[in-house]
Amino acid sequence: MFLPFGAECARARNVPSLVFHGTSFFALCVSESIGFTIECARARDDDDNRPFIVPGLPDSIVLRPSQVPGASAAPLMKRLRESDALSYGAVFNSFYELEPAYAEHYRTRLAHRAWHVGPLCLFRADECDELLLSWLDSKEPGSVVYACFGSMSRFSRTQLEEITSGLVASGRHFMWAVRDGEVEEEMLAGHDKGVVARGWVAQMAILRHPAIGGFVTHCGWNSVIEGLCAGVPLVTWPLFAEQFFNERMVVDVLRVGVAVGATKWGIEEEEVVAGEALRGAVERVMSEGGEAEGMRGRAREIGEAARRAVREGGSSHADLGRLMDELVEVNLKRG
Repeated sequence: MFLPFGAECARARNVPSLVFHGTSFFALCVSESIGFTIECARARDDDDNRPFIVPGLPDSIVLRPSQVPGASAAPLMKRLRESDALSYGAVFNSFYELEPAYAEHYRTRLAHRAWHVGPLCLFRADECDELLLSWLDSKEPGSVVYACFGSMSRFSRTQLEEITSGLVASGRHFMWAVRDGEVEEEMLAGHDKGVVARGWVAQMAILRHPAIGGFVTHCGWNSVIEGLCAGVPLVTWPLFAEQFFNERMVVDVLRVGVAVGATKWGIEEEEVVAGEALRGAVERVMSEGGEAEGMRGRAREIGEAARRAVREGGSSHADLGRLMDELVEVNLKRG
């Protein structure tokens, strides 16, 4: 996706090229539909937090100007769109049953060829650290909240302290995956319900563990689809890229998550989300009430649909077969 020259080189040599989109149909449809909406809104209104409805989508999707990339990202996005137009089509790490309306919107309204080839995480078998698995094995089913904000997030010490206080105040056992050196030991001193996993972790193996009952995520697409494949409801805390779009899909379209209330786009944004907001979101996802039960049920159904999609005869399996047939036909026509 971020190598636009590839499609240009392929076109110059009359070779069909494919773009791999490491995000959802939903996020790309939102991005295409927004167009210049954000810049127009900023030009006529200084209120970066005033909500607007994204036009032309199958659902009513509400965002704020502060939740999308600014003008600095426009040149790159323009180049990527031009590259997409030069390619034969795009493949997505998604499956049809997850977002059918947006797959059809992308193919018909936006007139792009596209195929589902995911979820790709179901083709991996990463081994998890034995100490982490042993800790999870000692916990009751659905009693642990897992938190991970990806490898590119940059939190201030104040924000890290708020995350710590929110997880502790939730009263739940928790596992928090962080980069080496990101969270100091003193932050968790005296709290015996949590464990910090430093460095790389086998996230899919953790999410699939029966003890996991909720996932606090930055809404990077790989993390979102891993959580969905594991059948785990999400607490959404987007930071940058298309993550605020993914949040709306999780919370509003799929209804398998609760937002903590982040409103500012940025890798190192100064906005501080209160620990109480995190505690409340975790409680809504992991409680015994009807709302939480509904989210868990829908998340389980999505996980089952994901596994069916990659089996022989499933939607992604069939889509990949169609793609291969088309490429063979294109090659034969080229002679």
